[in-house]
Amino acid sequence: MIIGQVTAGREAVVFLTVGGPSGRSINLNAVIDTGFTDYLTISHDIVDRLGLPFRESRMYELANGSLASFDVYEARVLWDDQWRDVLVSVAEGGPLIGMALVEGCRLSMHVIDGGQVEIRMPDT
Repeated sequence: MIIGQVTAGREAVVFLTVGGPSGRSINLNAVIDTGFTDYLTISHDIVDRLGLPFRESRMYELANGSLASFDVYEARVLWDDQWRDVLVSVAEGGPLIGMALVEGCRLSMHVIDGGQVEIRMPDT
């Protein structure tokens, strides 16, 4: 199970470890974004620090309906004490967890300042 907290700004935040091919990793707080259908967004600075390999550029439809191109890299995420290979998109503004990373899990949150966020794996 992954535990997080709802902020005063009503964001559901969980602690996440992202790793690269050299074995280096970075710990960060990431916001769960239910409108984002892919895995994870991180900054270009984190991509550089971890030495993540470039995979491709992808077009995404943004919330306002416009299209934007994002570079996509290969990374690993420590998810419920197990490493998972994921694709991460480069976007500034803070790490976002998308629904592809949460897929198959049970997500619950108490949406008050300091409320608990829980991501339960299918077998727990």
